[in-house]
Amino acid sequence: IGIGQFGLAIAQGLIEKNNHVCVVDKNMNIISHIQDKFSYAFCIEVIDETSLESIDIKKFDTVILSIDNSFEELIIIAGLLKKKFKI
Repeated sequence: IGIGQFGLAIAQGLIEKNNHVCVVDKNMNIISHIQDKFSYAFCIEVIDETSLESIDIKKFDTVILSIDNSFEELIIIAGLLKKKFKI
């Protein structure tokens, strides 16, 4: 969740190792430029519980948070994933 330079580098590294990767960001411009390279790509409001449910976040084995512009969002998402989704 969060596709800046760090998140993109991690996602690309996982693809190179033949993993299925889902990228998630709230910026549609970012998603539209990279969506063809990944198994799944979603543009959602990442701190919204309903948005996370809509992409069936529980089906993924691992979630990597790489939001670099808002520590507050990072904490909110981490708490939400842990409490609501048990991730």
